[in-house]
Formats: sequence, structure tokens, C-alpha cells
Amino acid sequence: MQQEPLKTQGQARKRATNRTVAAFTLSETMVGIFVSTLALAALMTIFSMSLHAWNDGSVDLSLQSGGRLIMEKIVRGPSGLFGLREAGEGDVTVDDSGKGITFLVDKNTQPTFSRHDDTQLRIFYQDGRVMYDPSSEFVGDEVPLVSFGRVEDIRFEVNGNQVKVELWMGDTSSQGPASRVKLQTKVYLRKSRDPDRAT
Repeated sequence: MQQEPLKTQGQARKRATNRTVAAFTLSETMVGIFVSTLALAALMTIFSMSLHAWNDGSVDLSLQSGGRLIMEKIVRGPSGLFGLREAGEGDVTVDDSGKGITFLVDKNTQPTFSRHDDTQLRIFYQDGRVMYDPSSEFVGDEVPLVSFGRVEDIRFEVNGNQVKVELWMGDTSSQGPASRVKLQTKVYLRKSRDPDRAT
């Protein structure tokens, strides 16, 4: 093998060094940083909007589930018995404010036609909660139907053989605007089986 003269090796090394140096200019670097910053800002904005929408949806879902539970307990009773659906026609009265309802249910294992052994129950709105009074004969036995959620308002309306119930749930704890959900249902009252009552 023959070796190249030293002069030629130095020139070859110099050419190789010139070919391997490749770099961005300052203006190219600044444009790259600017575009990256814009893309990151856009991603952060989308993430923030998505998080806000998710939080609002979560609050509304919580209000709806709490409201459904309250409606279920109004219709069926706190333990699944002695709710509004067990009241008979003519045995239901609504308060003047429309925020309370009183009705009779027969708590006997074998229901009787007689009304004298029926229990008078009451469901009413008080201080952001829907309260259940299992017997109007005793004072202080009222309990909230559920211990969570914020009830803004409730309305009862009797129309013939049905009771319309409207419930508004609200939440003001989120950073955005206050959330409000309205739920409503109709309860059909039982026909009276009492032969002495004309229905």
C-alpha cells in the first residue's frame, strides 16, 4: 500500500470537516421555537376547555343522579315502602306553597278499607333538602330523603288521579356558572277500593 503525501492528507481532512458541519441558522431556530410555542399553546387551550367541559358534565351528572334518587324515594318511599305511589285518590293534599304534600297510606300487612288506621305522611321542602315525615302524629321524626345534594326547589301539583312532581337541583361550588338541573315525574294514584267512597 502506498501512503499519500502529508499535504494531500491534510487537504482531505479539511474537506471532510467542511462536509459534516450542518446547523440551523438563528432565524430558523427562532421560527422553530415560535411554531412550537403556538402548537403548545393550542394544545393547552384545548386541554383546558376539555377539562372545563368534563367538570361541568360531572356536576350535572351528579345533580341528576341525586335528583333521581330523591324522586325515587318520593314515589316509592325511603325504604321502598309507603311512598306517594301507595296513596289513593282523594287522600292527597298539597300545601298552599306547593312545596309540601300530605297523603294517607295503609301500613297494615293486610290493607283495610277503613281510613281510621291509615298513617298520614308528609313530604316537604326545608332549607335545601326534601324532608320525609313518616307520621304527622309525632313531632321531630322528620328526616331528609337523602343527605347529599342541594335541592333548590320542589313543586307538587295534584290533577285528578295523578300528582306531578317537579324538582330542581343546583350546585354553585364549581368555578364556572352555577349548574341547575330540573327533574319531573307523574305519579298515578290508586283508585279507592273503599265501597263507602264514591270514586
